[in-house]
Amino acid sequence: MEQLNKPELVEEVVGVFRHLSQGWQKEMMAALMEIDLSMAQLRTLFVMARQEPITIGQVAEKLGIGIPTASHLVEKLVQAELAERAEDPADRRRTMVRLTESGLTLARRLGHGREELFRTLLFQLSDEELSAIIVGLGALLRVTEKELNNRQKDVVGLVR
Repeated sequence: MEQLNKPELVEEVVGVFRHLSQGWQKEMMAALMEIDLSMAQLRTLFVMARQEPITIGQVAEKLGIGIPTASHLVEKLVQAELAERAEDPADRRRTMVRLTESGLTLARRLGHGREELFRTLLFQLSDEELSAIIVGLGALLRVTEKELNNRQKDVVGLVR
């Protein structure tokens, strides 16, 4: 096999990463096709999964939408039996919402689906291949952190 130069190696890595991403996206899309939720409802589900219980106002704030819209989205999840409403014991005027067990299971499945697939694939590699991936990803993480830090400095410099 001929030795590739740096631009060719970079393109090779980008191509492999693109193929990996496409495969993982297909897996995620297959899971999404099994459910009947809009993208806004999915976002609401994930917001609620991160903080339970949560008020409708907090859902609205985290999604950057109005309270009536957030209430409507939560109601759709309640109707789908993925969420439930309850009075706030500390303030009966406030309504708290939380995911049901079905909602939590769905959020975990969608949120961790890629991670589980990745873990399954990694277990199929040899110890040497895993070690090489650790070295490569560690190097990529190092330059990513450096590059993102430099970009933040550039943005701060532009704001001043």
